[in-house]
Amino acid sequence: LRSLNIMLHEEFNKNSFFLFYDTLDNLLDQSSVWYPTALEKIQEEFPELAHARLLSIFILSEQRDIDLIFGLEFGLREDSEHGRGLKFSLDSFEILEYGIGEVAYY
Repeated sequence: LRSLNIMLHEEFNKNSFFLFYDTLDNLLDQSSVWYPTALEKIQEEFPELAHARLLSIFILSEQRDIDLIFGLEFGLREDSEHGRGLKFSLDSFEILEYGIGEVAYY
């Protein structure tokens, strides 16, 4: 992993980030669950997937929300223009939405 962008919901500020740190830490600790799930979903569409690179993680929930909704944006050789995006629930690790890259942040 060369670099990764983590983008927070627009209502977050610096002070909120430090309060939200434990949730973000939990999200990253659980990557062994959500990362393979995301790749499996992408491989359903691209069975011969050669390369998928995680580009960004978007925290879509507001701090007061009970369930953390986060988006993952992947770059793909198979669709370098659009990539693929997923929205996940941190509570259930259910994929809530899948599509082109912008799904990860809208």
